[in-house]
Amino acid sequence: MLEYCSNNVPNFKYKSCGKLKKRLKLRLERICYCRNLYLDFIKRHYNNDKYLLLIIDFDNVTKEFSLDIIRPDIIKYKAIKSFCFTANQIHYYYDLWALRHDTLMPFDCWKNYRKLKALGFNKSFSVRFSVLSKHFNLNSRCKQIIPVDCAFGGAAIYTLPLPHDSKYVGLDDDGNEIIDHLSFVNTLKDKGFKVYIHSQFISNKGITLVHLIFKYFKSFFRK
Repeated sequence: MLEYCSNNVPNFKYKSCGKLKKRLKLRLERICYCRNLYLDFIKRHYNNDKYLLLIIDFDNVTKEFSLDIIRPDIIKYKAIKSFCFTANQIHYYYDLWALRHDTLMPFDCWKNYRKLKALGFNKSFSVRFSVLSKHFNLNSRCKQIIPVDCAFGGAAIYTLPLPHDSKYVGLDDDGNEIIDHLSFVNTLKDKGFKVYIHSQFISNKGITLVHLIFKYFKSFFRK
């Protein structure tokens, strides 16, 4: 499919990194390797304010994905600041690991899960407290533009230029996997970028209430 698009769609280009698993064992290592490739490409060829950078995780994107509804806000915000809009979901917001906000998600949810287990709490309580109880529904029918410290949500649009030292990091100093977006976004913020969740920027359906309830009750069977 990618080769077909490359041959038939004007200005469509792609790069395959092949099988990285043998060389890069951990998933976040592989993701950051690929993300940093496209950052390097953008910085070499398009890193000026004539362009915007749109990043999408296509493995879960809704067929109705569109920028049309947020276009006026992109134009408005671009006129006054460097910023990024990150995506929301139709149902419950799912991307908690990448989210940082004083109220909605003030910590690394999976790091907190590990801390609770280290304190002696079982998996059941730890996952409910750190993850499942934190999902929220940000009404996509009403426009809300919420400032956050970090987010992604399956898609994000960034103004350019990007700072030259911006990059994705997926491992901490101890070799543990960490969310890749945080290091990238922190560098942007250090250069004056503002980061938002736009409630009407929909990437996918998210977690339905039925699915969330199922996962919550299923957690009681973890030891």
